[in-house]
Amino acid sequence: QRISPVEGGEWYALEGQAVPLVRLTRLFGLPETRASTPPPLGLLLASGEQPILLGVERLPGMQEIVMHAIHDPLVARPGLAGATELGDGRVILVLDAGALARLARGGL
Repeated sequence: QRISPVEGGEWYALEGQAVPLVRLTRLFGLPETRASTPPPLGLLLASGEQPILLGVERLPGMQEIVMHAIHDPLVARPGLAGATELGDGRVILVLDAGALARLARGGL
């Protein structure tokens, strides 16, 4: 109810202010599993400029990690800070919230 389509984008009503909603899948050019429904979670990115709500499918949690920067130009993308290996052997990507906000603002 608080998400409205406006001028080809989506906006979220937050305390009387319209905040652009940017889906993480769109920022990375991934197929959207539930394009017609609002994302179940959002991360509010606010730093100096207009805040942005980053729509995400899930948040796996928080933990301390050792991050390795991605230097390979074939893999590196704006918004990715690096990668890490979890204790169970899975490799996950680490996102750069500031870079994601700049990337989203460029597309608004």
